[in-house]
Amino acid sequence: MRSESHIQRSRLHFCGWLLAVLLGAPASATAQNLVLNGSFEDIGWCPSQFNQKDLRTIEHWTQAGQGTPDHFHECSNEVGVPINTFGRQPAVDGIGYAGVVLFSQPKPRYREYLQTRLTRSLSRGEWACVSWWVSAADAAQLVTDGMGAHLSVKPVVQDREDILSVTPQVANPPYH
Repeated sequence: MRSESHIQRSRLHFCGWLLAVLLGAPASATAQNLVLNGSFEDIGWCPSQFNQKDLRTIEHWTQAGQGTPDHFHECSNEVGVPINTFGRQPAVDGIGYAGVVLFSQPKPRYREYLQTRLTRSLSRGEWACVSWWVSAADAAQLVTDGMGAHLSVKPVVQDREDILSVTPQVANPPYH
């Protein structure tokens, strides 16, 4: 999802699995992209609806909890790109993107998370740039700046749709 004014870039030094609220930034010419399918284009099959119990349409990506992230792809009528139920949003790079709920008034602790395995481990002390593109849906009634990324050796697994019990090493400053 795209909005140049909302690009978040940070540095960190951990290894393993990347858990992110949203990712989808293409690698620059001078950097090595350690995320497979960061543009959410490679699919197991065309997504046909919102709120799939298990996110299996995006190759190399899984959900960390029971919250149900959405996969938007140009092959779909229901969850299409650039036009879908939530408005109009072209993909930053390619033909797909992911959508997550970061806050819900009826369920204040409900969250949706995406995670993927890095293509290689990071070395202790190695610097890495983590970036993603963010855009609020046209139909969004609420927006938040509470986004972050967590790196760990193993994937995060949680059997509820609640706030994860991990601390992001990369986080957007509050009220930023």
